[in-house]
This record gives sequence, structure tokens and C-alpha cells, in this order.
Amino acid sequence: MPRTDQKSAANDGKKRPAAPDEESHRFVKRIAQHLREAAESPNTGEDFAWDEARVANAFDDAVENMPPGAVRDTFKAHLDVLRELTVEMCFRPRAEDFPGVGEPGGPDDFEFHERKKPYREDFGNMSMAELAEETERRLLKARIEIPVQYRGDTKEVLNWEKGKEARLEKCVDAAWATTERWCDKTKTPDDSKTPEIIEELSALMERIATHTASRVRLATDPDADKEVAKRVTEATHACAAKVVLIRHKFRRATPKERRPSRDRARTACHDAAQLCGDTRWRLVFQLAKEIPEDVGSEATGGGGEPKKKSRRNVVGKFGCNDQVLFDAALGLAGFDKEFETKVAAEGISTFAEVNAARVNDAIGPALLPPFVFDPALAAADVEAGRPDATLTDICMAYEKALRGNDWDFMEDSDDENAAKAGGNEDEDEMNHLDHYIALLRVIRGAAALRRADGNLRGAEDLCRFAARAPAPSLMLMNLPDDGSVQVADARATSVELAAAGAQLWAAVKAARGAAAKLLGDVITDDPEELRALADRREAFFLDLTGADLASEAARAAHLAEKLAEQDEGAARGDAGALSKEEEEELVGLLKKNKRWLSGKGSDDEDSDSDDEGILANLAAEDEELPEEMRKEAVDKLEAELREMEAKAKK
Repeated sequence: MPRTDQKSAANDGKKRPAAPDEESHRFVKRIAQHLREAAESPNTGEDFAWDEARVANAFDDAVENMPPGAVRDTFKAHLDVLRELTVEMCFRPRAEDFPGVGEPGGPDDFEFHERKKPYREDFGNMSMAELAEETERRLLKARIEIPVQYRGDTKEVLNWEKGKEARLEKCVDAAWATTERWCDKTKTPDDSKTPEIIEELSALMERIATHTASRVRLATDPDADKEVAKRVTEATHACAAKVVLIRHKFRRATPKERRPSRDRARTACHDAAQLCGDTRWRLVFQLAKEIPEDVGSEATGGGGEPKKKSRRNVVGKFGCNDQVLFDAALGLAGFDKEFETKVAAEGISTFAEVNAARVNDAIGPALLPPFVFDPALAAADVEAGRPDATLTDICMAYEKALRGNDWDFMEDSDDENAAKAGGNEDEDEMNHLDHYIALLRVIRGAAALRRADGNLRGAEDLCRFAARAPAPSLMLMNLPDDGSVQVADARATSVELAAAGAQLWAAVKAARGAAAKLLGDVITDDPEELRALADRREAFFLDLTGADLASEAARAAHLAEKLAEQDEGAARGDAGALSKEEEEELVGLLKKNKRWLSGKGSDDEDSDSDDEGILANLAAEDEELPEEMRKEAVDKLEAELREMEAKAKK
């Protein structure tokens, strides 16, 4: 299809067929316009290279599939005329075939033409004005609603909703880049931030927040279609958390005296309530990404006295004036009582009192993602973590947790059941631990800001607030057992970690690494790390065989296999037979590991094990077999077969 625009269109003097009425003419005009736009789209592939015959057939199909009624009857009665007119408007359009002023898609339809422009991804090469334009354009695309003719088609609606989420992500990415440029004082100094630009960007960020909030609300609205609500995935909630940060950063980078009224009246706490609702762990996780890993470690000097420090850049790039952002992530109350009452009454969000009388089932937003763990398995973790737990205690604890009191080796394994269910408990547990550590970082950052602001009591209150999130069992079992932190009460552990010094906070990072190895079976080849892991209680569950021992076992197995395959009576030097050196090497390897084969020569003198070794166990198993399957009977049968073969050869 030739690509023709309105300027190049001209009257070729050829007489066209006339539509029977104005409604039919508008219908043909819209179809022709749609086909021209599709042909000009950069996303159109080569398969759209339609010729006149294909367009004519497509028009016939469109009329045939119209809902029954007078309109379709009219079109079918004048099908030949309308078909020819559609082809003419597509391939030989005139100026009047394009939308006019005031019509959808006309020259004054700004949004229509902006939506047609392709995305730009080179944010680093854009000016501040170009970034704002790109963000505005992406918001327009994100807000496009499904065409009326598809609203009754469930499949089309669901696909459209999926596309809206993808376009929202694109919009938030551009808004993030715009805000980062706005905060960069070297590229956007304060004297370049005129009231006009500030108002334009402030209104744009508010529209993005409003659209994002409406998408989030779609997932929780009881009146919304359930299938449509499912299209609101974690990607939308992640966008909502980023928008809270975007608006806060924009306000902080805008001179206070020039901020529009909408930004003076609202804070990050207002935005978080509207965008994140009663689940704040996504905002916590997003904020934690911008906080240094050693946050809070340098907050106190000797004797616990606060160090003198600037009110700016206290926690990374965050200063004392950013406390409201940390409060928003933690869902703290007290910033606007009228707003809080209204939002809570509407069921949008609750708010937490930092000094609530109790932490169990306390009112406030969820700070950690839900993780439904097996209580029996959690009890086994605690049992295995006891300093005086023996190997037998650990085995029995997990056997009881995984199988119940009456467990049976013949039952399907829990791993098989989990695979059938399509779940990944290890991944979920690790994700829960990562969010817990992120929460600790945010609480420690908020406490550091309180201390820098001279509010020591507020910092202490925040550390106690950490008791709302009990330490996961993965954290408890991997923390040091030297008495530096108590692990008997998971909530008390969280309080201690929130107020921990540099050494104990470093242990949290080490505990996270140990948990990752435990769940992911990631074992290092470093001998030093292997020895350190072997000294830990969880070494029982890991294969800590060193590389040297593994290679010896492999070598012994290879030589034994070669010996078994060589012909009976073969002499040294024969093809396939062991050499003298190989025989001596095999004997040496077997002697070296004699204690594992025969049960003798154990290094553990105090061992009271009744295990007599692998060879003894194999002999005991042989005695349990039927007589005709025992080694002596098999050897006798093989000898008889060899004798019969020898006679046959003669």
C-alpha cells in the first residue's frame, strides 16, 4: 500500500462512486484512515503490503461480520459501491479523505499524533525538555483505552490490559529518568527551574501518580472483573512504589519557595497511602536499593554517643529532610490525621503507631511479603539451631517435620509434591529473607536520620518498631552463636539487628550468604571456606567433600571398573588389563579408605557406631537374598556356563 499523507494527496480528476448516505461515507472514511495508519506504522511488518484486491476482500469480511441490523443491511445493499470507494480512499486518497479540524485524528488532535510517535530510549542524550516530552507522550500511550468495538471480546480486553501494564512501565521509566535529571544540579541548576517548568512537571507527575493509583486499585476493587484484575501484576505494584520515590525526589529537588501548592500540601506519606495502600514492602524494597549496605553502622561512636554530622547526605543521598520518605515506607501514622482517618475509613490503607502497645497483630501496613511456611518445619529449624543439638536431634527434628510422626520412606517426597504444585518454597523463603534485610536497612536509615536530627528517642523508638517483623528462621540459624545477639526470640532479634553496630551488621550480610548457599546448594571450592562451612551446624545438609577426595574416589572407581572388565586370567601388559603401577595405585587407594569400606581404622576412637563398613553391609545384604541369588550360587552358575562353552568349542 503506497504511503500517502494529506499534503501529497490531490484530486486526480477521476470520478468516484458516491456513498448512499453520510453515515456510510463516514464508515468508509474511517476504515480507509485506519488502514493507511496501519501501513505507516513503524511496527507494521512486510505482511501488511496489501494490494487492492486484498483490501476489497477485507472490506467484504468487515461488512459480513457486522452485527445484524439496518446498518449492515444498507452496507450489503450497496456493497460494490462502498468497496470501490474504500479502495480509492486507501490507494488514491484526496485531501478531504483525511480527518479535518475537530475530528478524531485531525490536525488539531494533539494526543492522537503524539501517541503515534515511537518510543525514545536514549535518555542520556535528551535535554530536560525532551525528557518531559517523552514522559508526557508515554503517559498518553499508557492511558489509551480499548476501542469500543473490542470491549465485548474478553480475549481482546485481557490482552489490552496486559499492554496497558507494559505501557505504564515505559511511562514510569521515563518519569524516573526525568526526575534523576531534575535532581542533578550540574545539568539542571536551580536557576533554570522556572515556575512554568516546575508547574508543568509537577502536574505531569501528579497525572502519572493518579493513573498508577487507578491501576493498583483495579486489583483490589471488589466490583472489578476478576480476570481483568489478574492482569494487575507485581509490575504495576513496583511502578507504584517507584512513583512514590519519583514525586518525593521531585519535591526535594525543587526550591521550596517555588513548589506548587499540590506539592506543598502533599508528602510521600500521602502518596504511599494512595499508591501502595496497606502493603508497603515493595516501597521498602525499592527504597532499600538506594541506601548504603552499611547504613547505621557509623551512627554512633564509643559509648553510644551520636557523632556530629551534617544534616545532609546522612544516609547516602538522603538527609534529615527526607525522613518523611522513610516514614512513608514504614507506614507510620501522625502526618495528617484527617487524611489518615479518611483513607482508613475507605479501606485503602491503615497506619502504624511507632510506639504501639503491642507488636503482635498490631495495626499498620504489611512490611514484609506474605510467606506461608510450614510451622513444623520452622520448629525443626529452631531445634536444629540449638547449640547443644546432636546429629540425632537434627535428623529426628526434620524427619518429624517433613513426614509427621508416622513417616514412611515409601511415600512421595515433599520435593515431588512441591514440583507437582508448581511452587518453589526455597525461592519464596529467600525472597522473604531479602525483604526482611531491606526492611532492617530502611529502619536503620530512618533511625540514623532521627539521630542526625537530634531525636535520639525517635531513633530508639524506630529500633523497637523493628519487632513488628520477626527475624526469619533462615536468619536466626545463620547468625553468630557467640552471644553477640540472642536468637531465642525472633522479634527481639530484629530489635537488636536494627540497633546493631558495624560488626553485628556485617554478620547479617554473612548470614544472608550462608542462607543462599543452604537453599541454593552453592558450595565453594575454596578449602578455607569449606573448612569454615564444615564447622557450622548446617554442614550436615551439604556435600562438603573436598576436590582432592572427590578425585581420589573417581580414580579408584575408574581402576576398579577397568579391573572388572578385563578378561579372566589376563596377564599384565595384555590389552585392557591393569598395569603393575595401576594395581599398586588401586590397592593404595583401597587401603587409604579402608575405614569406610570395612569399618576398621576409624579416626574416631570414641565412636560407638555399630556400622561395620560398606563391605560388611554388602555381605549382610547378601545373606538376605534367596539362595539362588547369593554370590556363591551366582559364581557356581557362571563356572558351569564357562565349562559348557569350553566343551562346545572343542
